[in-house]
Amino acid sequence: TRRGSKREIIQIVECACV
Repeated sequence: TRRGSKREIIQIVECACV
């Protein structure tokens, strides 16, 4: 989570969704 936190959060959410 260095830059583009929005994209990182989206990836984390996608991972948690699975």
